[in-house]
Amino acid sequence: GSTALAERLGPERFMAFLDRWIHALTEPLLASGGRIYRYVGDEAILTWEWSPEAASLALRFAVDASAALSADAARWTRDFGRVPRMRIALHGGPIIAGEIGDLKREITFLGDTLNTASRIAEEVRRHDALVLASAEAIEGATLPDGLVCHDLGPVALRGKTEPVRLVRLTRA
Repeated sequence: GSTALAERLGPERFMAFLDRWIHALTEPLLASGGRIYRYVGDEAILTWEWSPEAASLALRFAVDASAALSADAARWTRDFGRVPRMRIALHGGPIIAGEIGDLKREITFLGDTLNTASRIAEEVRRHDALVLASAEAIEGATLPDGLVCHDLGPVALRGKTEPVRLVRLTRA
């Protein structure tokens, strides 16, 4: 609902809303070992160096960041008329990092892992989840207290030739 919110708040107040949201994510992100790769409009693309515990850390971030937003709900509501909702897509695997461009140089991450994560992100709203993850990404992960897991089975994702088994994680 960020388009309607931006329209209602206007550009300056919407920018303040996004900035406060990013600041609210900072402590949970640092605690989980994650990093901000880039902002894309009202989205933040976060990364963890992939390891056996990376999915557990990312899920811990999801719970802690969501709790931080809820704990400050009164102030969000007073200042902006609503509390931000997070919808997180989680996938893991190899990527390539490189520098591209001529007039404007940029370091970018590429690969099927990011494409799949992007397609999972397209599905998050439809499944009303805090986290929508590939089953592959969370296999063996320790679920933090407060998350409930629902297997959605194989889901056809836009542009992917094979369905990807997805898992919906919601707050208990």
